[in-house]
Amino acid sequence: MNQIRLLLVALLAVALTIFAVANWQMVQVKIWPQTVLALPLPLLILIILGLVYVPMSIFLRAQRMILRNRIAKLEDQIASTESQLAQAKVELLRPMAADPPVPQTIPQALPPPGT
Repeated sequence: MNQIRLLLVALLAVALTIFAVANWQMVQVKIWPQTVLALPLPLLILIILGLVYVPMSIFLRAQRMILRNRIAKLEDQIASTESQLAQAKVELLRPMAADPPVPQTIPQALPPPGT
């Protein structure tokens, strides 16, 4: 997989180099009403790609970090739940302790009425 990625990056680099050599002409870019900047076309394209790539890269890395933290928390929660489940299974499978014997009281004869 890395070899395919390396091949694609190399092809892209060659294509961009050919484009840069073929189109090396100055282009005027109007930034503000009174500000005009003259840059070579390949450099302008490189700057635009950088302005798009850098913020998107930061955003995606932040999202990846947030998702990794969320996954770690969920894995901890799963581990905790599994340990609670194992403990509950042990408690359910443990034989019930015999109820302590109820002391039997000997009924005493009631005194006759009127005494």
